[in-house]
Amino acid sequence: MIHGPWSGRYSDGRTAHVTLVRAVVAADRLVIAAEDGAVLAEWPLASLELAGRAKGPVRLRSGQGDARLALDDPAALPGLRAAGAPLRLPEAGSGRTILIWTVGLTAVVGAVLLLLPRLSASVATLVPVEDEVSLGDSVADSIGLMLRHPDACSEPEGRAAVDALVRRLVAGRETPYRFRIEVLDSTVPNALAAPGGRILMFRGLIDRMQGPDEFAGVLAHEMGHVLHRHGLQAIIRQQGLSILAMLTGGSDLSRLGQAGSELMALSYSRGFEREADETALQLLAGAGLRRDGLSSLFLRLAKDRAGDGPAFLATHPPLAERGLLDTPDTTGAPAMTDAEWQAVRAMCD
Repeated sequence: MIHGPWSGRYSDGRTAHVTLVRAVVAADRLVIAAEDGAVLAEWPLASLELAGRAKGPVRLRSGQGDARLALDDPAALPGLRAAGAPLRLPEAGSGRTILIWTVGLTAVVGAVLLLLPRLSASVATLVPVEDEVSLGDSVADSIGLMLRHPDACSEPEGRAAVDALVRRLVAGRETPYRFRIEVLDSTVPNALAAPGGRILMFRGLIDRMQGPDEFAGVLAHEMGHVLHRHGLQAIIRQQGLSILAMLTGGSDLSRLGQAGSELMALSYSRGFEREADETALQLLAGAGLRRDGLSSLFLRLAKDRAGDGPAFLATHPPLAERGLLDTPDTTGAPAMTDAEWQAVRAMCD
């Protein structure tokens, strides 16, 4: 009897690359194949473990390695169980957990609450990129659930223009991340970067843009947040005790996926915003593009802001607090041709 197939995302546990896959039960194994049919892994059903307790997609790993699989179909969990998969939770590092309790829970809690906000950047470096990617997928899934699963806009010409812009911005720059830009058909006027390179751009913000340079400025800014791991640091600050338990007890990062709603409403610190701004300007300059798009968008949105102004303004400090007005550089090439820009604007039609 065959169970599946179920669509999902697969990470090999060694790189930051995430592959869209289809998984199906055949005999006593879960076969994971790429969209072109290439088999990426075969996991014995007896080795399957639930990778954490997060709601949403069924997140799996095999006891034989570090690879991860997230299945979006809610029928996957009962289907796997019907096929005979035990789907046990991974064992926590009991010895390390006992050690922590031995040194005193009060001291640990006090130290975390006092020091973790200051040490978030250092703690973030302890998280492997592949786990950060998995966390980012959980965050993005949580945001999609919160917004009632808006459709992804995938019109080919607009998609190609966005991908080409990303390639120009990262050309010649070494990064462990593979940037995945999603344009979502939502009226929310915002954009945000989930940990691990997944960036969400909402139609509501694109509709307010007056040209491709503004799109490029926002995109480069969100890429700056990814490169500096600001999303991960912010979640570490807000979920400090849970992160501590993961680093010491061996739990899976995916169970922090519910932090998506917090990241959605997050106002980054001025330091984070300035750092992302500076990196955005560097990316734009390195690609030979105009660098005034983000500041022009901010100025216009601030001028037109109504009582419940755009979420993009609400989650980003004013320009005067960030220094963007110090570099109104209008030199450089446009980010896209007119045809490319119109294709991006029409992606959700």
